[in-house]
Amino acid sequence: MAGTQISPANTGGFSYLVSRDYTDIFYDEYMEWPALWSQIAKITTSDGNYEREAVLSPLGEMEELGEGGAINFDVPEQGYPKYWQHTIFGKGFQITEPMFDDDRTGKMKLMPKSLAQCGRWKQEVQFWDLFNSGFATHTCADTKYVFDQSRPLLNSGSTWSNEPSTPYALSESSFSAANQAFKDWVNESGMPIFMSPWKLIIPTDLEWLAKRLLRSEHRILTADNDINPAKGSDIGVDYMVNPYLTSSTAWFLVAKKHDARMVWRKKLAFKSGDDFNTGNALFKATQRFSNVVVDARGLYGSPGTT
Repeated sequence: MAGTQISPANTGGFSYLVSRDYTDIFYDEYMEWPALWSQIAKITTSDGNYEREAVLSPLGEMEELGEGGAINFDVPEQGYPKYWQHTIFGKGFQITEPMFDDDRTGKMKLMPKSLAQCGRWKQEVQFWDLFNSGFATHTCADTKYVFDQSRPLLNSGSTWSNEPSTPYALSESSFSAANQAFKDWVNESGMPIFMSPWKLIIPTDLEWLAKRLLRSEHRILTADNDINPAKGSDIGVDYMVNPYLTSSTAWFLVAKKHDARMVWRKKLAFKSGDDFNTGNALFKATQRFSNVVVDARGLYGSPGTT
């Protein structure tokens, strides 16, 4: 809970660490996952408390003119403002002077490392929430969710979509439909844009299926000896196994050019000091950032089976 104060680590609460009966204490000696958010996110910085952006449409299609006909002057359409504030995240701990001095195992001195892990974990959780909650919480400048079945166009009466009309599980047919969606996307005036899928982002449950889908020489789950169109340079999609996805069936297809952002206001920073009155050693880590999608093009997602 935010703002909750916890008593400092002391020799009474961590008697194992000062006892001569224990030669070592096991403490979080596992390997970490490599950073995933930074492999996908568009990373920017900010110098203010908040940001505000808007979308502007290009001009529309040229019209045919008869001889001597007058030009129809067009203007871009302005719309879709998006406002957001940066969030501060932090955590700290404190150790009594006797606990710091008497810790025979050195585990308490590893706490700054644990603070760094907490900070990295938060970066992952917050960025990937754009995907996890992108069907029902996070919105873009067009006021639609990050993944939506009907998105309005500024300078056109039409719509476009970056979510299937039915929440399909990952398969050859749903992957093919997602690739087709990329080819159907248009700009705010309804003109086609060129955008190709680059990375298939999946939960750990779908790793083996993704391997078969993208790396098999022939089509999967069929007796036909057809080639696998998802393999090779024509598609050029690789997959990312992501333990931060909260659904075991949701999957996402991302272009290299997209707008899922990590906006840094202040990167992870550490401070330490001593409390003069108590002698307690104080440690803290803070960071300030926001995650946002203004334009959803380049992002396609299916919530999978529900």
